[in-house]
Amino acid sequence: MASPGFSAPGGVAVVGSGLIGRSWAMLFASAGFRVKLFDIEPRQVTDALVSLRKEMKMLELSGYLKGQLGAEEQLSLISGCSDLREAVEGALHVQECVPENLELKRKLFAQLDKIADDHVVLSSSSSCLLPSKLFAGLAHVKQCLVAHPVNPPYYVPLVELVPHPETAPATVDRTYALMRRVGQSPVRLLREVDGFALNRLQYAVIAEAWRLVEEGVVSPGDLDLVMSDGLGLRYAFIGPLETMHLNAEGMLSYCDRYSEGMKRVLKTFGPVPEFSGATAEKVHQAMCVKVPDDAEHLAARRAWRDGCLMRLAQLKRQLPQ
Repeated sequence: MASPGFSAPGGVAVVGSGLIGRSWAMLFASAGFRVKLFDIEPRQVTDALVSLRKEMKMLELSGYLKGQLGAEEQLSLISGCSDLREAVEGALHVQECVPENLELKRKLFAQLDKIADDHVVLSSSSSCLLPSKLFAGLAHVKQCLVAHPVNPPYYVPLVELVPHPETAPATVDRTYALMRRVGQSPVRLLREVDGFALNRLQYAVIAEAWRLVEEGVVSPGDLDLVMSDGLGLRYAFIGPLETMHLNAEGMLSYCDRYSEGMKRVLKTFGPVPEFSGATAEKVHQAMCVKVPDDAEHLAARRAWRDGCLMRLAQLKRQLPQ
């Protein structure tokens, strides 16, 4: 394995030209890396490049384009490719972004394993597939890990780094350095666990939110306000553990003061919801009152969300840590 870190921008291959793949391509180009964007269908590559140009020009006009280079300079670093071997040749890092299907991803990594050299990092964007299943039996398993971004990656910087049990420490170190270089906020999981860290936290919140609505404790709209106008405001800047630390005279004080109450409430939590039936219909209707589920309204609301995330990210960069 090469030594940790990247001394100079080189080549990155992004495999898959959907939303996540395009976001990765933009991030890598923003830091000056040459990017080969691969898709098996040439038309999809062409469409992706058109979409990238439109989005990056818009970001430049609005002042939210990342990096020191202008949009045209960044776009010149991104090229399309429909030959996997050509895409990977000379790459320092390969970021896989195909649909979340275990067999599809395993098949792709088996192909990458045959053409990869002993230095390139092979990374998956999987949100929940375990590295031990994704990379089982690969000759280059020491060079493999999951680098799970948060959608949309261009606006939300977190990346979870999840190693296979045989992943070399240098692979994690190099990927951590690369993620920092492109402006992301990597976190290291010390071992794999189903759902990783982000989705385990997210699913815990979703499950209790669903139970509270299902049991008639709160309406769907008010439930969302509990997060967006309550917990979410704090959690945009500090996590749950630091919140505990600050809400008393330190962590030990918090645990001494509130642990019995927390345990009492936690014991009342119900079983895992089915996420179907009457409650699903109730939540769906409530969401559609706010955002109708046709393509136009959903796209407009996603654009509003992304704009909010851009402004929040800019604010966080301006604040002292």
